[in-house]
Amino acid sequence: QDSPHLVQGVQSEERLGYVLPDPAGLWRRATRELLDSSPVFAEQLDACLTALGPHLRIGDVRAQWADSASVPSGTTEPAARCALFAVTVALVRTWRKLGVRVDAFAGDPVHGPAAACLAGALGLDAAARAAALGEEPDPAQPTWLWLRTPAGQGPDDTGDGVTYVELLPGGSVLTGLLHAYVNGADVDWTAVGAPLPPAEPFDLPTYAFQHDRYWLGAPER
Repeated sequence: QDSPHLVQGVQSEERLGYVLPDPAGLWRRATRELLDSSPVFAEQLDACLTALGPHLRIGDVRAQWADSASVPSGTTEPAARCALFAVTVALVRTWRKLGVRVDAFAGDPVHGPAAACLAGALGLDAAARAAALGEEPDPAQPTWLWLRTPAGQGPDDTGDGVTYVELLPGGSVLTGLLHAYVNGADVDWTAVGAPLPPAEPFDLPTYAFQHDRYWLGAPER
């Protein structure tokens, strides 16, 4: 049966790419939730803020994800741009700590410094400076796949051997991980700092060696 909580995907031989957070989306709310639930994310975010420190006031950056209705939704101001940079880098690094391999990125051009950092084309300090100054990384860098793909969509097969899923669909990290998992990503669920259903895993029967009936109405033989 269909359900609003059902997450579907198709595993294939394609690489997985990730749509970075929508600048006008719910990344601020997700940041607050992650800071409360994920020590790994908090550690990675602090590292990004330290790299941004020489270029602007960190208090202005932290205010961007404060629980306040007055925080603007755009990313044109340096503090907002740097806040999105820090959250994006910390989020992808957290996914990698959970065992998720990130092959490619897509998203708004404002993510250029973050994508360059995550792909290894720029160090964290250099990428933080580029984000603070609003600089675009060298487009000739071949070290990451960069597509301008609108966020807010489901898994997208672009025909280039990469299937894209969102990092924060609806502002939810757990839903993003589920979309990645059903599309073939490895996820270390024991390390996920998010509430999971109160159920214990159990072994499914191996029918070739067990003779108990598990299906209702199975004919006797």
